[in-house]
Amino acid sequence: KNSNYCSPSSCGNIHDISYPFRLNTGPKSCGHRSYELVCENNRPTLYLKTVKYYIQAIEYSNFTVRLVEAAIQKDDCFSIRHRSFSVHVFNS
Repeated sequence: KNSNYCSPSSCGNIHDISYPFRLNTGPKSCGHRSYELVCENNRPTLYLKTVKYYIQAIEYSNFTVRLVEAAIQKDDCFSIRHRSFSVHVFNS
C-alpha cells in the first residue's frame, strides 16, 4: 500500500493510472519506479527488460494488466512471440 495519495494520471485510453503504476512525467513520489509507464504518441508504454509493450488495460480490481508487445503487427500471426512472465520481472 502507498501512504502518499497521488491523483490518477492518464495517457491515451488509460485514464486511471495510479499506484503502483506511475507516468514517467509525474511526481517521483507517486507510484513505484519498477512500474513506470511512458506516454509515447498518446499510448501508455511499458518497457520490461529490453522489450516494449503497449498497455491495453489496467484492472486494479483483479490485479491484471493487459498488454501487447509493440513489435506485433496487426493481422500478422507470424509476428507473435509467445512469452509469459510474473510480477518478479517488474522487480528485477
